[in-house]
Amino acid sequence: MSVTEKRPICSSCHQPLWGELVASACNHVFHKGCLSAAIDLKKSCAQCNEDLRPKLRPGLLVRIVGLISATDWNGQLGVCDSPNEDGTRWNVRLQNDEDLGLIKSLKAENLEADISQASLHLYGVNFGEGIDEGFAALVAPKPQEDSAAAVARQERLREVRALLGKRNQARMLQKDLADQREQIQTAREEFLRQANKHSAIAKSLQRKEDEKRKHERDNEKEKEHHGLLLGKIDLARQRGAAPEDWD
Repeated sequence: MSVTEKRPICSSCHQPLWGELVASACNHVFHKGCLSAAIDLKKSCAQCNEDLRPKLRPGLLVRIVGLISATDWNGQLGVCDSPNEDGTRWNVRLQNDEDLGLIKSLKAENLEADISQASLHLYGVNFGEGIDEGFAALVAPKPQEDSAAAVARQERLREVRALLGKRNQARMLQKDLADQREQIQTAREEFLRQANKHSAIAKSLQRKEDEKRKHERDNEKEKEHHGLLLGKIDLARQRGAAPEDWD
């Protein structure tokens, strides 16, 4: 077989590309099952050795794994909310019914994203002799189909396009939701910062007011003590001026 006759092959199993295909983030094409197996096995692309796992980002659906102290959380699903300053930990909003909406701060190494979020489905693309199921079957040319079959096929294509459009809309809405959550979190942190600042000012004012009242009470006590001393002095003067009795 000449070079020009060689067909593209999967970057993992090195077999001809046909069936359900996906493209990784590093732009190499795999059978869908091969890409999932490659991530489970070595986490990197067999072609260029780039990390195949999805990069953590706000709105990314993840599974909690590898926790040692809180093993009950392992296996639970969550959505990445926001990272800390150095990116080593993420705030994750849990998605299970019991803890829905609860936010946990977890290390990035304990968060695992689904491969479908890091790969691009190549619907209708087929490099080999196999028949791709699903969308590829719908778009394959059928020159001999009758008018009724053609109408039905066009209707199915419209349905698939509508579903794909809704999926894209859902992704955009999910991204918008993640952005809104980030804005709310930022506003919440600013509110807490201002509240703490106002609380500190209020405590400082209260402390000064308490000190002022204490000084006023001390001054009152000093005045009373001064008055008593003056009274004793006057009494002593009066006694000194009185005539003495002579025998």
